[in-house]
Amino acid sequence: MSLNRAMLIGRLGKDADEVGAVIRFTLATTERRKDGNRTEWHNVSLMNEKLGQAIKQYLKSGALVYVEGKIITNRVERDGVTKFYTNIQVGPYDGTVTLLGGNREERSTPSVPAKAKSKYDDFEDDVGF
Repeated sequence: MSLNRAMLIGRLGKDADEVGAVIRFTLATTERRKDGNRTEWHNVSLMNEKLGQAIKQYLKSGALVYVEGKIITNRVERDGVTKFYTNIQVGPYDGTVTLLGGNREERSTPSVPAKAKSKYDDFEDDVGF
């Protein structure tokens, strides 16, 4: 048995672009360390046309996103040089992309509704055991 699954939360590096039937974007994940931050860049390929159109419309550079998909490595040969590229592939039936928040410029402290008072809020717990 084997498992090929990547789960990432990060920010879009730039707006998504469309290459044929595939929507592509880059995702930055940042690890906080004592000696500074370390950012990794992940290439994401989305193979779901309907989700892809929503991604292009709503996900803009800086948006906070959850991505789940398969890790795919592609081999490309150009001028006798072989290069390998790693992608996170979100297929039409597996994987997901979820918008978690807007871009950094749109971020603000969210308003939290006041807690509704319950009839049990004034109840004092005087259990004597």
